[in-house]
Order: sequence, then C-alpha cells, then structure tokens
Amino acid sequence: MTTDHAIAPRGRVAGVVLAGGDSSRMGRPKALLPLAGSTFLETICARLRDAGAGEIVIVAGSAAEAIRKALPLDKEMLVVNPRPELGQLSSLQVGVRALGAGVPAAIVCLVDHPTVSGDTYGRLIQSWRLNRGSIILPVRNGKHGHPIVLDRRFFAQLLAPAPAATMRAIVHANDEETLDVAVDDSGINADVDTPEDYERLLDSVQRATSGAP
Repeated sequence: MTTDHAIAPRGRVAGVVLAGGDSSRMGRPKALLPLAGSTFLETICARLRDAGAGEIVIVAGSAAEAIRKALPLDKEMLVVNPRPELGQLSSLQVGVRALGAGVPAAIVCLVDHPTVSGDTYGRLIQSWRLNRGSIILPVRNGKHGHPIVLDRRFFAQLLAPAPAATMRAIVHANDEETLDVAVDDSGINADVDTPEDYERLLDSVQRATSGAP
C-alpha cells in the first residue's frame, strides 16, 4: 500500500456526521430522536469528542433549522446540504468542503447509527493514526459497517464525482488502500430507519439498563 502520510497536515481527525436525509420512513428527524436522556445526534457528537476527534461538522438537510433550534451546537459546525435528495455522497461532499485545511482525516458517521460505541470510534481513529494514508473500515462477523475513516488524500476523489454517485463505489475503487478493523460492536450495522427500528432500539436500551435478559 502506498502511503504519503509523511506530508499529511497535522491536526486531529475531524468528525463528519451525515444527517441530511429526509427521514421519510421515520416520519420525524432522526437526528433529534431521544436516546437515553440525549438525542441521536448529541450521542454521536459526545462519543466522537470522547474518542479524541477534533472539529465536528454536522451535515443536515431539511431538518437543519429544527436541529439549530433544538440542540446547543457550541462545539460543532452545522452546514446545510442544499440538494440532499441527491444522496449520501452529496452530504459527504458538503461536509468535506467545510473542514479546515489542517484536518488530516475524517471519521464519517451516519446519524441513523447512534449505538456505535465510543470505544469503536476511538479504535478506528487510532487505527488511522497507525496507518496514515488509509481508509479505515470497521468489520464485525465479516460484514463492514459505519463509521469509516477517510485519510485526507482521498478528499479530492470524494469531491470529483457527481453527487449522485455513491461513497461505497469510491471506497471500493481504493480497495488496496483500505484497512479492515475488527470490532465487537453491533452498532456498526444497526441503522435505525423506521419507527419499528426505533422501538426495538428503545426496548434494547431499557433492557440493558434494567439488567433484564
């Protein structure tokens, strides 16, 4: 694997939280769904900070104003994707453009994966630190999930294609530059898209806090 991390800019890994979807199946913004005394978005941002992430950029779509009104965003930057209907890559492009020039890599998080543990965020960031120049992918039971860490040298590739392209295609185009990191965290594959998913999540959280089997 070719690495040019020796000339990578110094700084901490940034967090990019993608919350640009219209939550049509959920019926309300997933970023603001309550979870254990917080919200999906607040939970993700807090765990990113605890894991050592630097600046955090939140990319929102139609829910941007609701997020601004509902949440204190002193330590995060909220940016708006004007065309969220173009898909996930369009939101990632907006987020990458908003990052500071000294950001060496970004850990890209999906707002509908709120149960990813802080340990997983930290493990992925540390794996990038040990393997600069790479794309870091979490894997559990042979299945990739989210979040992923993208070294800065891939940012230009992300910004080049049409926004309707997919992030997965870009990752696959750089297979030789990727590193799989095994994690014991079901949260990397646990997306919450529907009211039924949300009810199952709340039930699992309640059982976990009560000690029920």
